[in-house]
Amino acid sequence: MWRAVRHGYCPRSHDPGEQMVEVLRRFDLAEVIAPFTRCPACNAMLRPVEKRDILEQLEPLTRIHYDEFRRCANCGKVYWSGSHVSKLEARLERIQGRLQ
Repeated sequence: MWRAVRHGYCPRSHDPGEQMVEVLRRFDLAEVIAPFTRCPACNAMLRPVEKRDILEQLEPLTRIHYDEFRRCANCGKVYWSGSHVSKLEARLERIQGRLQ
């Protein structure tokens, strides 16, 4: 199995936030961070989609409270900036601050 791994890194820290910083530094990825652009399910690109085109896929409260959506170009899953996004953005800002 070890022969199959060409490029890898084993983070030293046990803290997930610190592990993220280690990996980003190790592979010089700070400039290519692009959050919320890929599907968490299949890693394909997310594309903007009109609300009217996906209305039947949305839960009633999502229809009411959100207007901007993205759909996976591969698996078709639909995403929007729900209540959890502000927490994720704050986490990303902390990580990016540590990379500078």
